[in-house]
Amino acid sequence: NVFFPGLTNISTTLQQLQASNSNSYNRILCICGLAVFFGKYTKNFFKILVATYFVLKVYISYSNKVYDILVAWVSS
Repeated sequence: NVFFPGLTNISTTLQQLQASNSNSYNRILCICGLAVFFGKYTKNFFKILVATYFVLKVYISYSNKVYDILVAWVSS
């Protein structure tokens, strides 16, 4: 407890989870902790996945006639 305050509580909870004799509060707390810890990584993973495979980007210069047609289509 000197170097890592609260480590004994965490290790006791993990031992109870491994022994399968824990109450539902410990399981919910562990699941929420894992969700918070990995939430950032899964969010970035799905963001990159969607941007890579499900988004189409087309670059059109201002001087191109297609740009004028596209602007007219969007504004109508």
